[in-house]
Amino acid sequence: MVAPVRRRQTPIAGARKAADVNHTFRSSPPLSRGAARQYAPSRAGPAAQYRHLAQIADGLLLLVAFPIAYFIKTRILPADLTSLYDPSVYIGPAAIFGLAALVSMERRGAYAPLAFLHLREMVLPVLLAFGQALLVGSTVLFVFKLGYVSRLFIALYALTGLGLVLLVRAGLRVLAARLRAG
Repeated sequence: MVAPVRRRQTPIAGARKAADVNHTFRSSPPLSRGAARQYAPSRAGPAAQYRHLAQIADGLLLLVAFPIAYFIKTRILPADLTSLYDPSVYIGPAAIFGLAALVSMERRGAYAPLAFLHLREMVLPVLLAFGQALLVGSTVLFVFKLGYVSRLFIALYALTGLGLVLLVRAGLRVLAARLRAG
């Protein structure tokens, strides 16, 4: 009987160990050029911090959109349209919507370095992110049976936040163009 040939086992679980010229093993393969560039540290200057500025501005705008949407619902719209509640009732669903919008904007590339220079790359990810966050907010209201929070308020909050974010992004677009030119 012939003995089977035993092959050398390679570690499969986790990261594969790559052999270098000296046949020693490293713990992980080297990063590709794109991955190394993606995690590069920010350099000094206003353009390097532009992404963080945009994220902070979007978060603050979604905080400002809450009282504006509540004001529209209570003062401008007819009172018989929906029943009115204390503003604290609306904070939870608005926070869920706001967080979903911010995370979705990050995942859709709304904070990419050149996203503010081109109108399509500036508007499309924001529109898709707010639409997705609106679906998340409506789903949470339905699943948790929060009937006392009106879907109208969530829609008003979404439209107010979307308008504010796009307005400020238009201003940031002008600022980015000036930074790039100068």
